[in-house]
Amino acid sequence: MGFYGSSELQEVKKMATQKPNFEAWTICRHGDVPQQADGASCGVFAIKFIEYASAGLPCHTIDPSKVAYYQLKLAIEALREEAYL
Repeated sequence: MGFYGSSELQEVKKMATQKPNFEAWTICRHGDVPQQADGASCGVFAIKFIEYASAGLPCHTIDPSKVAYYQLKLAIEALREEAYL
C-alpha cells in the first residue's frame, strides 16, 4: 500500500484539523540573521532558517549571495521527492 490510506496520512489529517497550542510555543528572535535583498526570496530564507535551526546550526551562517544555488537545490529536492509520491 502506498502513502495514501496509511497510518501516517491519517495522523497528518488529524493534526491538520486540530488547532495548534500557541501557548506551548517558544518565540525566539535573532538579530544577526541574514536578510533577503529582494522581494522574491523570502521562501528560500524561511526554508533555510528552518533547516539550519532544526540541525542546530547558527542561522547567521546562511549566505545571502547563494540564494540562486539554494533555489536550484530546493527545486531538485522537490522534484526527487515528487518522483516517490
